[in-house]
Amino acid sequence: MDSGIVVGAEPLRVGFVVRAQRNDFPGAADEQLFERARGLAEPAVARGYTEGEAALRDVRDPGDGERTLDTWCEVKFEKPVASLELAVSEVGFALSLEKTALPR
Repeated sequence: MDSGIVVGAEPLRVGFVVRAQRNDFPGAADEQLFERARGLAEPAVARGYTEGEAALRDVRDPGDGERTLDTWCEVKFEKPVASLELAVSEVGFALSLEKTALPR
């Protein structure tokens, strides 16, 4: 799996994706899953990241494209940065965050 972190140019920005997976929270409504995902980003929001897109993503069975294995409730966050040095620092911060909500 990838880190879920992106660096974009024009404007220079750092972003990441957090998620809650339906299989980990059976019976939970989509909005509850999105809120679990958003909870992972609270330290980032305090640091100046803002929420972008919130979307459902179906994870398909690679052997049977008609079969859904799981559904992920994903939320993207992003922060503009003024320099490449700041972008590197923000990537380090983003790497420190949990990206997947887990049942407690």
